[in-house]
Amino acid sequence: MAKIILDKNNIVEMPTLVLQNRNFDTIGSITDAHEFSYKENFNSANEIPQFIIYKYKNGKIHPLWDKLVDNKILYIPEFKERFEISVSASESNLTQKTATCTSLCESELSNIKLYDIEINTETDILNPDYDEKFPTLFYRDPIDYPEKTEKEVKRASLLHRLLEKAPHYSIRYVQESLKKSEKVATFSISDTDIYSELTGEIVQEFGCIFIFDSLKREISVYDLYNTCGNNECKYRGDFSDKCP
Repeated sequence: MAKIILDKNNIVEMPTLVLQNRNFDTIGSITDAHEFSYKENFNSANEIPQFIIYKYKNGKIHPLWDKLVDNKILYIPEFKERFEISVSASESNLTQKTATCTSLCESELSNIKLYDIEINTETDILNPDYDEKFPTLFYRDPIDYPEKTEKEVKRASLLHRLLEKAPHYSIRYVQESLKKSEKVATFSISDTDIYSELTGEIVQEFGCIFIFDSLKREISVYDLYNTCGNNECKYRGDFSDKCP
């Protein structure tokens, strides 16, 4: 459902557009954007297809004209979202800039490449750090393993291993059924990006969905399957009423 705000006359209100640096320091508010549009997607990046600013306003150059450039951040407090900005200026009309924006997490994680990562493969097992009695599962929380070091636990946690190259991201929440999953899956990952790997091969293998919080650079994971309530069974799979 689109995050639109209506005033008392049922007219769509323009949200607050805050231009920021990548460390989230505020540069200024864009109070005169034109042709603003917003697209919310369930299982892909939210987008701002475009908004336009003009170089001159009342005969004076726009105060943010030189600041609105590629890779800056757009923060919209009403939507509780941040976006990465891409800017184009028409060669035929150098008096306006058109910005398109993509949800920050999806944009950043799509630009972080993964190379030569082996998970539970023969190559991984031959690594001196691999513990056959403590293989890599979908997610391990260091809090649950006080007898081991944080490094040892994260070495056996798929999510932590994939996010090693994105230390500015954190895992906010993993649904309990996924935390308890003892599935030992194997992956050979190379020449892909973190976002594509998470939302592609990982989703298909574990039956989950990732939710990204662009305000805090946090990731949550929810289970798409059901789990049997019988303590002796605990079967996890695609069923509705009766455990197969």
